[in-house]
Amino acid sequence: MNILDYLDWRGDLSFAASKPNEVDALIFAWLVYYHFEDLEEGSFEGITLSELASLHEKTRGSFQKIRPETTIDPVMTATWLLYCASRTERFASVKICDFLRKQSGELPADAGWENQNRGIPKDMVQENQLAGFDAFRAEIQDIQFAAVSFILEDGEGELRVIAYRGTDDSITGWKEDCYLAISDTVPAQKTGLQYLEDTADGRRALICGHSKGGNLAVYAALFASDNRRTEICSVYNFDGPGFCFDMRKLESYNLLKDRIVTIVPESSVVGMLLEHEDDYRIVESRSMGLLQHDALFWQVLGNRFVYADKRNESSLIADQAIKEWIAGMSLEERREFVDALFGILEGTGAVRTTELPEKLVQNGFRNLIHSPEDRGRKKIVLHVLLKLIKAGNSNLYESVRHSETVKEIMGHSEKQRRLS
Repeated sequence: MNILDYLDWRGDLSFAASKPNEVDALIFAWLVYYHFEDLEEGSFEGITLSELASLHEKTRGSFQKIRPETTIDPVMTATWLLYCASRTERFASVKICDFLRKQSGELPADAGWENQNRGIPKDMVQENQLAGFDAFRAEIQDIQFAAVSFILEDGEGELRVIAYRGTDDSITGWKEDCYLAISDTVPAQKTGLQYLEDTADGRRALICGHSKGGNLAVYAALFASDNRRTEICSVYNFDGPGFCFDMRKLESYNLLKDRIVTIVPESSVVGMLLEHEDDYRIVESRSMGLLQHDALFWQVLGNRFVYADKRNESSLIADQAIKEWIAGMSLEERREFVDALFGILEGTGAVRTTELPEKLVQNGFRNLIHSPEDRGRKKIVLHVLLKLIKAGNSNLYESVRHSETVKEIMGHSEKQRRLS
Protein backbone atom coordinates (compact mmCIF):
# COMPACT_ATOMS: atom_id res chain seq x y z
CA MET A 1 0.00 0.00 0.00
CA ASN A 2 1.37 3.42 -0.99
CA ILE A 3 0.04 6.98 -0.77
CA LEU A 4 -2.31 6.39 -3.73
CA ASP A 5 -3.80 3.37 -1.98
CA TYR A 6 -4.02 5.44 1.20
CA LEU A 7 -6.25 7.93 -0.60
CA ASP A 8 -8.62 5.11 -1.56
CA TRP A 9 -8.70 3.87 2.03
CA ARG A 10 -8.73 7.15 3.95
CA GLY A 11 -10.24 9.52 1.41
CA ASP A 12 -13.77 9.54 2.82
CA LEU A 13 -12.65 10.98 6.17
CA SER A 14 -12.33 14.77 6.43
CA PHE A 15 -9.40 16.35 8.22
CA ALA A 16 -11.83 17.55 10.88
CA ALA A 17 -12.79 13.93 11.55
CA SER A 18 -9.22 12.63 11.41
CA LYS A 19 -6.36 15.07 11.90
CA PRO A 20 -3.48 15.34 9.39
CA ASN A 21 -0.89 12.62 9.84
CA GLU A 22 2.55 11.79 8.43
CA VAL A 23 1.11 10.20 5.28
CA ASP A 24 -0.97 13.31 4.58
CA ALA A 25 2.18 15.40 5.03
CA LEU A 26 3.96 13.35 2.37
CA ILE A 27 1.02 13.82 -0.01
CA PHE A 28 1.27 17.59 0.38
CA ALA A 29 5.06 17.42 0.01
CA TRP A 30 4.57 15.56 -3.27
CA LEU A 31 1.75 17.78 -4.60
CA VAL A 32 4.15 20.74 -4.67
CA TYR A 33 5.95 18.99 -7.56
CA TYR A 34 2.86 19.73 -9.68
CA HIS A 35 3.69 22.37 -12.29
CA PHE A 36 1.63 25.27 -10.97
CA GLU A 37 3.95 27.60 -12.91
CA ASP A 38 2.54 26.43 -16.25
CA LEU A 39 -0.92 27.73 -15.36
CA GLU A 40 -1.94 31.33 -15.83
CA GLU A 41 -0.57 33.33 -12.94
CA GLY A 42 -3.16 33.81 -10.22
CA SER A 43 -5.66 31.45 -11.85
CA PHE A 44 -5.40 28.97 -8.99
CA GLU A 45 -4.97 31.35 -6.04
CA GLY A 46 -7.52 30.44 -3.37
CA ILE A 47 -9.16 27.62 -5.30
CA THR A 48 -9.59 24.10 -3.95
CA LEU A 49 -7.75 21.00 -5.10
CA SER A 50 -10.99 19.87 -6.74
CA GLU A 51 -11.23 23.15 -8.65
CA LEU A 52 -7.55 22.92 -9.61
CA ALA A 53 -8.15 19.48 -11.08
CA SER A 54 -11.01 20.89 -13.15
CA LEU A 55 -8.78 23.79 -14.27
CA HIS A 56 -6.10 21.31 -15.26
CA GLU A 57 -8.52 19.32 -17.43
CA LYS A 58 -9.82 22.52 -19.01
CA THR A 59 -6.39 23.93 -19.88
CA ARG A 60 -4.22 20.82 -20.26
CA GLY A 61 -6.59 18.02 -21.11
CA SER A 62 -7.40 14.79 -19.33
CA PHE A 63 -5.22 13.38 -16.59
CA GLN A 64 -2.96 10.55 -17.68
CA LYS A 65 -2.98 7.56 -15.36
CA ILE A 66 0.47 6.48 -14.23
CA ARG A 67 2.06 3.21 -13.18
CA PRO A 68 3.92 4.06 -9.96
CA GLU A 69 6.35 1.19 -10.47
CA THR A 70 7.58 2.59 -13.79
CA THR A 71 6.76 6.33 -13.70
CA ILE A 72 9.34 8.13 -11.57
CA ASP A 73 9.14 11.70 -12.89
CA PRO A 74 7.88 13.72 -9.88
CA VAL A 75 5.92 16.11 -12.11
CA MET A 76 3.99 13.26 -13.70
CA THR A 77 3.36 11.43 -10.45
CA ALA A 78 2.33 14.66 -8.69
CA THR A 79 -0.15 15.39 -11.48
CA TRP A 80 -1.78 12.01 -11.07
CA LEU A 81 -1.69 12.44 -7.29
CA LEU A 82 -3.60 15.70 -7.73
CA TYR A 83 -6.27 13.84 -9.69
CA CYS A 84 -6.59 11.12 -7.04
CA ALA A 85 -6.58 13.50 -4.07
CA SER A 86 -9.06 15.92 -5.65
CA ARG A 87 -11.65 13.17 -5.83
CA THR A 88 -11.61 12.42 -2.12
CA GLU A 89 -13.63 14.13 0.56
CA ARG A 90 -10.45 14.49 2.60
CA PHE A 91 -8.52 16.61 0.09
CA ALA A 92 -11.09 18.00 -2.35
CA SER A 93 -11.87 21.13 -0.33
CA VAL A 94 -8.26 21.94 0.61
CA LYS A 95 -7.44 25.43 -0.68
CA ILE A 96 -4.26 26.46 -2.50
CA CYS A 97 -2.56 29.81 -2.03
CA ASP A 98 0.72 31.70 -2.11
CA PHE A 99 2.52 29.71 -4.78
CA LEU A 100 6.05 31.06 -5.17
CA ARG A 101 8.68 29.98 -7.66
CA LYS A 102 12.11 31.48 -8.17
CA GLN A 103 14.75 30.35 -10.58
CA SER A 104 17.42 31.92 -8.44
CA GLY A 105 17.72 33.72 -5.13
CA GLU A 106 19.86 36.82 -5.35
CA LEU A 107 22.24 37.46 -2.50
CA PRO A 108 22.65 41.15 -1.64
CA ALA A 109 26.04 42.38 -2.79
CA ASP A 110 26.77 44.05 0.54
CA ALA A 111 25.58 41.23 2.77
CA GLY A 112 28.09 39.92 5.26
CA TRP A 113 28.31 36.67 7.16
CA GLU A 114 25.70 37.57 9.76
CA ASN A 115 23.12 38.60 7.15
CA GLN A 116 23.78 35.66 4.84
CA ASN A 117 23.79 33.08 7.61
CA ARG A 118 21.09 34.20 9.97
CA GLY A 119 21.50 32.67 13.37
CA ILE A 120 24.45 30.36 12.58
CA PRO A 121 27.24 31.06 15.08
CA LYS A 122 30.62 31.63 13.48
CA ASP A 123 32.27 29.16 15.82
CA MET A 124 30.25 26.38 14.19
CA VAL A 125 32.04 26.94 10.89
CA GLN A 126 35.69 26.64 9.92
CA GLU A 127 37.57 29.89 9.44
CA ASN A 128 38.67 28.87 5.96
CA GLN A 129 35.01 28.42 5.05
CA LEU A 130 34.31 31.98 6.19
CA ALA A 131 37.17 33.27 4.09
CA GLY A 132 35.97 31.41 1.02
CA PHE A 133 32.31 32.32 1.31
CA ASP A 134 32.39 35.59 -0.61
CA ALA A 135 34.41 34.05 -3.43
CA PHE A 136 31.87 31.28 -3.84
CA ARG A 137 28.66 33.33 -3.56
CA ALA A 138 28.52 34.14 -7.25
CA GLU A 139 28.47 30.46 -8.17
CA ILE A 140 25.37 29.46 -6.17
CA GLN A 141 22.88 31.95 -7.53
CA ASP A 142 20.98 29.64 -9.92
CA ILE A 143 19.24 27.40 -7.41
CA GLN A 144 15.59 26.66 -8.07
CA PHE A 145 12.95 27.25 -5.44
CA ALA A 146 9.23 26.61 -5.25
CA ALA A 147 6.73 26.48 -2.42
CA VAL A 148 2.98 26.51 -2.03
CA SER A 149 0.53 26.66 0.88
CA PHE A 150 -2.54 24.50 1.45
CA ILE A 151 -5.29 25.60 3.83
CA LEU A 152 -7.46 23.03 5.54
CA GLU A 153 -9.81 22.73 8.51
CA ASP A 154 -8.73 20.10 11.03
CA GLY A 155 -11.26 20.55 13.83
CA GLU A 156 -9.10 23.03 15.75
CA GLY A 157 -9.43 25.79 13.20
CA GLU A 158 -7.60 26.42 9.98
CA LEU A 159 -4.18 24.93 9.42
CA ARG A 160 -1.69 26.17 6.82
CA VAL A 161 0.40 23.41 5.29
CA ILE A 162 3.56 24.84 3.73
CA ALA A 163 5.18 22.50 1.19
CA TYR A 164 8.63 23.12 -0.26
CA ARG A 165 9.50 21.55 -3.59
CA GLY A 166 12.49 19.26 -3.79
CA THR A 167 14.77 18.34 -6.63
CA ASP A 168 13.86 15.78 -9.24
CA ASP A 169 15.74 12.59 -10.08
CA SER A 170 18.13 14.37 -12.42
CA ILE A 171 21.90 14.61 -12.04
CA THR A 172 21.43 18.38 -11.85
CA GLY A 173 19.04 17.88 -8.94
CA TRP A 174 21.59 15.84 -7.04
CA LYS A 175 24.23 18.46 -7.70
CA GLU A 176 21.92 21.03 -6.19
CA ASP A 177 21.61 18.89 -3.07
CA CYS A 178 25.39 18.62 -2.87
CA TYR A 179 25.70 22.40 -2.99
CA LEU A 180 24.38 22.26 0.56
CA ALA A 181 27.76 20.75 1.49
CA ILE A 182 29.56 23.76 0.09
CA SER A 183 27.86 26.67 1.79
CA ASP A 184 26.17 27.03 5.14
CA THR A 185 23.35 29.02 3.54
CA VAL A 186 22.20 28.82 -0.06
CA PRO A 187 19.66 31.15 -1.72
CA ALA A 188 16.88 28.55 -1.71
CA GLN A 189 17.16 28.29 2.08
CA LYS A 190 17.00 32.06 2.51
CA THR A 191 13.98 32.22 0.19
CA GLY A 192 12.32 29.37 2.08
CA LEU A 193 12.79 31.19 5.37
CA GLN A 194 11.40 34.41 3.91
CA TYR A 195 8.41 32.49 2.53
CA LEU A 196 7.67 31.11 6.00
CA GLU A 197 7.80 34.58 7.52
CA ASP A 198 5.78 36.23 4.74
CA THR A 199 2.95 33.71 5.02
CA ALA A 200 2.48 34.23 8.76
CA ASP A 201 -1.21 34.98 9.23
CA GLY A 202 -2.01 33.66 12.68
CA ARG A 203 -2.81 30.17 11.45
CA ARG A 204 -0.98 27.17 12.83
CA ALA A 205 1.57 25.82 10.36
CA LEU A 206 2.62 22.35 9.31
CA ILE A 207 5.80 22.48 7.21
CA CYS A 208 6.93 19.70 4.90
CA GLY A 209 9.14 18.86 1.95
CA HIS A 210 10.75 15.97 0.10
CA SER A 211 14.43 15.80 -0.90
CA LYS A 212 15.83 19.35 -0.93
CA GLY A 213 12.35 20.50 0.10
CA GLY A 214 12.80 18.64 3.39
CA ASN A 215 16.03 20.52 4.02
CA LEU A 216 14.27 23.83 3.28
CA ALA A 217 11.44 22.94 5.65
CA VAL A 218 13.79 22.23 8.55
CA TYR A 219 16.00 25.24 7.79
CA ALA A 220 13.02 27.63 7.70
CA ALA A 221 11.71 26.31 11.00
CA LEU A 222 15.12 26.53 12.70
CA PHE A 223 15.71 30.16 11.75
CA ALA A 224 12.14 31.42 11.95
CA SER A 225 11.35 34.38 14.16
CA ASP A 226 10.22 33.55 17.68
CA ASN A 227 6.60 34.46 16.95
CA ARG A 228 6.49 32.39 13.79
CA ARG A 229 8.14 29.41 15.47
CA THR A 230 5.37 29.23 18.07
CA GLU A 231 2.84 28.73 15.24
CA ILE A 232 4.67 25.68 13.88
CA CYS A 233 2.99 22.48 15.01
CA SER A 234 5.15 20.01 13.05
CA VAL A 235 7.93 19.80 10.47
CA TYR A 236 8.28 16.82 8.11
CA ASN A 237 11.53 16.17 6.31
CA PHE A 238 11.15 13.34 3.78
CA ASP A 239 14.61 12.09 2.78
CA GLY A 240 16.08 15.58 2.60
CA PRO A 241 19.81 16.22 2.98
CA GLY A 242 21.15 17.66 6.21
CA PHE A 243 23.31 20.72 6.75
CA CYS A 244 26.91 21.79 6.50
CA PHE A 245 26.71 22.77 10.18
CA ASP A 246 25.56 20.78 13.20
CA MET A 247 22.02 22.01 13.71
CA ARG A 248 21.84 20.18 17.05
CA LYS A 249 23.98 22.98 18.53
CA LEU A 250 21.31 25.57 17.76
CA GLU A 251 19.05 26.69 20.58
CA SER A 252 16.12 26.68 18.15
CA TYR A 253 16.69 23.01 17.39
CA ASN A 254 16.27 22.12 21.05
CA LEU A 255 13.01 24.07 21.07
CA LEU A 256 11.75 22.35 17.90
CA LYS A 257 13.24 18.86 17.98
CA ASP A 258 10.06 17.23 19.27
CA ARG A 259 8.17 18.74 16.33
CA ILE A 260 10.67 17.71 13.62
CA VAL A 261 10.05 14.34 11.97
CA THR A 262 12.68 13.01 9.56
CA ILE A 263 11.79 9.97 7.48
CA VAL A 264 14.21 8.21 5.13
CA PRO A 265 14.01 4.94 3.14
CA GLU A 266 16.19 1.93 3.87
CA SER A 267 18.60 2.77 1.03
CA SER A 268 18.71 6.48 1.71
CA VAL A 269 21.62 8.31 0.10
CA VAL A 270 20.21 11.79 -0.43
CA GLY A 271 18.70 11.99 3.05
CA MET A 272 21.97 11.05 4.70
CA LEU A 273 24.03 13.78 3.06
CA LEU A 274 25.74 16.16 5.50
CA GLU A 275 25.13 16.74 9.20
CA HIS A 276 21.88 15.11 10.24
CA GLU A 277 19.85 14.63 13.38
CA ASP A 278 20.24 11.13 14.78
CA ASP A 279 16.55 10.60 15.48
CA TYR A 280 15.12 9.61 12.11
CA ARG A 281 12.59 6.98 11.05
CA ILE A 282 13.28 4.39 8.35
CA VAL A 283 10.41 3.61 6.00
CA GLU A 284 10.19 0.41 4.01
CA SER A 285 10.15 0.78 0.22
CA ARG A 286 9.00 -1.51 -2.58
CA SER A 287 11.91 -0.36 -4.73
CA MET A 288 15.66 -0.87 -4.55
CA GLY A 289 18.74 1.32 -4.33
CA LEU A 290 18.59 4.90 -5.54
CA LEU A 291 14.93 4.53 -6.60
CA GLN A 292 13.92 4.40 -2.94
CA HIS A 293 14.22 8.19 -2.92
CA ASP A 294 10.94 8.17 -4.86
CA ALA A 295 8.29 8.38 -2.15
CA LEU A 296 5.59 6.64 -4.21
CA PHE A 297 7.42 3.40 -3.40
CA TRP A 298 7.19 3.99 0.35
CA GLN A 299 4.98 1.53 2.20
CA VAL A 300 1.91 2.68 4.11
CA LEU A 301 -0.18 0.82 6.66
CA GLY A 302 -3.31 2.57 7.84
CA ASN A 303 -2.48 6.20 8.60
CA ARG A 304 1.27 5.73 9.05
CA PHE A 305 4.28 4.33 7.24
CA VAL A 306 5.68 0.83 7.57
CA TYR A 307 8.98 1.21 9.39
CA ALA A 308 12.15 -0.87 9.30
CA ASP A 309 14.57 -1.33 12.18
CA LYS A 310 17.63 -0.05 10.31
CA ARG A 311 18.94 1.21 6.99
CA ASN A 312 20.39 -1.38 4.66
CA GLU A 313 24.10 -2.00 4.21
CA SER A 314 24.50 -0.18 0.88
CA SER A 315 23.02 3.00 2.36
CA LEU A 316 25.29 2.82 5.39
CA ILE A 317 28.34 2.30 3.17
CA ALA A 318 27.42 5.23 0.91
CA ASP A 319 26.74 7.37 3.99
CA GLN A 320 30.14 6.59 5.43
CA ALA A 321 31.91 7.30 2.13
CA ILE A 322 30.26 10.69 1.82
CA LYS A 323 30.92 11.65 5.43
CA GLU A 324 34.58 10.71 5.04
CA TRP A 325 35.23 13.23 2.29
CA ILE A 326 33.17 15.97 3.91
CA ALA A 327 34.96 15.71 7.25
CA GLY A 328 37.75 18.26 7.58
CA MET A 329 37.38 19.76 4.10
CA SER A 330 37.54 23.50 3.67
CA LEU A 331 34.86 25.28 1.64
CA GLU A 332 37.22 25.54 -1.33
CA GLU A 333 38.08 21.83 -1.15
CA ARG A 334 34.41 20.89 -1.03
CA ARG A 335 33.69 23.04 -4.05
CA GLU A 336 36.54 21.46 -6.01
CA PHE A 337 35.41 17.98 -5.07
CA VAL A 338 31.78 18.55 -6.08
CA ASP A 339 32.96 20.05 -9.37
CA ALA A 340 35.18 17.01 -9.98
CA LEU A 341 32.53 14.47 -9.02
CA PHE A 342 29.74 16.00 -11.07
CA GLY A 343 32.08 16.64 -13.97
CA ILE A 344 32.45 12.88 -14.16
CA LEU A 345 28.75 12.15 -13.58
CA GLU A 346 27.59 14.65 -16.20
CA GLY A 347 30.27 13.43 -18.59
CA THR A 348 28.77 9.94 -18.60
CA GLY A 349 25.78 11.19 -20.56
CA ALA A 350 23.39 10.15 -17.78
CA VAL A 351 20.50 12.54 -17.22
CA ARG A 352 18.68 10.65 -14.46
CA THR A 353 20.20 9.08 -11.38
CA THR A 354 18.67 5.74 -12.36
CA GLU A 355 20.92 5.73 -15.43
CA LEU A 356 24.07 6.25 -13.39
CA PRO A 357 25.23 2.70 -12.64
CA GLU A 358 25.32 1.55 -16.28
CA LYS A 359 26.57 4.89 -17.62
CA LEU A 360 29.39 4.99 -15.09
CA VAL A 361 30.54 1.56 -16.15
CA GLN A 362 30.30 2.45 -19.83
CA ASN A 363 32.36 5.61 -19.77
CA GLY A 364 32.48 7.26 -16.34
CA PHE A 365 35.58 5.45 -15.16
CA ARG A 366 37.34 6.14 -18.44
CA ASN A 367 36.56 9.84 -18.05
CA LEU A 368 38.00 9.72 -14.55
CA ILE A 369 41.28 8.28 -15.84
CA HIS A 370 41.74 11.22 -18.20
CA SER A 371 40.46 13.90 -15.83
CA PRO A 372 42.98 16.52 -14.60
CA GLU A 373 42.29 15.83 -10.93
CA ASP A 374 45.19 15.01 -8.62
CA ARG A 375 45.62 11.43 -7.46
CA GLY A 376 44.12 12.02 -4.00
CA ARG A 377 40.90 13.52 -5.28
CA LYS A 378 40.74 10.97 -8.12
CA LYS A 379 40.80 8.11 -5.61
CA ILE A 380 38.08 9.74 -3.49
CA VAL A 381 35.91 10.30 -6.57
CA LEU A 382 36.38 6.65 -7.57
CA HIS A 383 35.42 5.58 -4.06
CA VAL A 384 32.17 7.57 -4.16
CA LEU A 385 31.35 6.41 -7.71
CA LEU A 386 31.67 2.79 -6.65
CA LYS A 387 29.39 3.41 -3.68
CA LEU A 388 26.80 5.03 -5.94
CA ILE A 389 26.92 2.01 -8.22
CA LYS A 390 26.45 -0.30 -5.25
CA ALA A 391 23.51 1.74 -3.99
CA GLY A 392 21.90 1.52 -7.43
CA ASN A 393 22.84 -1.98 -8.60
CA SER A 394 24.65 -4.36 -6.26
CA ASN A 395 25.11 -7.03 -8.94
CA LEU A 396 26.72 -4.52 -11.29
CA TYR A 397 28.92 -3.32 -8.45
CA GLU A 398 30.25 -6.82 -7.84
CA SER A 399 31.10 -7.16 -11.54
CA VAL A 400 33.11 -3.93 -11.77
CA ARG A 401 34.84 -3.43 -8.43
CA HIS A 402 37.68 -5.78 -9.41
CA SER A 403 37.58 -4.90 -13.10
CA GLU A 404 40.61 -3.95 -15.16
CA THR A 405 39.20 -0.43 -15.57
CA VAL A 406 39.11 0.15 -11.81
CA LYS A 407 42.60 -1.32 -11.47
CA GLU A 408 43.77 1.01 -14.23
CA ILE A 409 42.47 4.04 -12.36
CA MET A 410 44.20 2.95 -9.19
CA GLY A 411 47.39 2.29 -11.14
CA HIS A 412 47.14 5.65 -12.89
CA SER A 413 46.78 7.35 -9.50
CA GLU A 414 49.82 5.51 -8.19
CA LYS A 415 51.84 6.50 -11.27
CA GLN A 416 50.88 10.15 -10.71
CA ARG A 417 52.04 9.84 -7.10
CA ARG A 418 55.50 8.56 -8.13
CA LEU A 419 55.92 11.33 -10.72
CA SER A 420 54.91 14.10 -8.33
